[in-house]
Amino acid sequence: MACDALQDRVLTPMRETVDRVQASSSLECDLDAWDEDNSRNCGEQVLRCGEQVQGHTSHGVSSWSNDEYREWFCHPIHKDWDGRERVFRLHLEPMQVARVRLVSPCEDLDLFTVSWPHEDCPTTANAVTECNADVHPGGGETTLVTANHPRTYLLAVDGKYGKEGAFQLSVDCESRL
Repeated sequence: MACDALQDRVLTPMRETVDRVQASSSLECDLDAWDEDNSRNCGEQVLRCGEQVQGHTSHGVSSWSNDEYREWFCHPIHKDWDGRERVFRLHLEPMQVARVRLVSPCEDLDLFTVSWPHEDCPTTANAVTECNADVHPGGGETTLVTANHPRTYLLAVDGKYGKEGAFQLSVDCESRL
């Protein structure tokens, strides 16, 4: 049993690296390769458990910036996220765990997750109760957990210093029941 646990600890990061390399090799970095019909306003596109989406931030809108991320306590360091972002809506049922992964091999894009139950998108005037950020180069990931009530999250893909680029965003979920 101890050997299996050690093998999982060693192989899991290797599998994740292979997954990122495979995803990044299928992304087209050239903006001309992306169809503008892929455009969406903040939170219009719904992402469900088990799904993945590929897109380009240049087809997004600039609703959020460093001001929102700092006001909501997503990230303490000023990085100037003032370009266009893509924001997806994810609804989780009670007692669910969701692992959200961002792969962005073309530009330095970051993943933000905001708990937000309303149909519109929050601004600096709104009180956001939960916001997380993964600002690692090449993508990132976060784990979202619900307790006894459903919860809706907004998943934002945004670039530091106004950078725009191609990305892949995926969500894998499991029940804690």
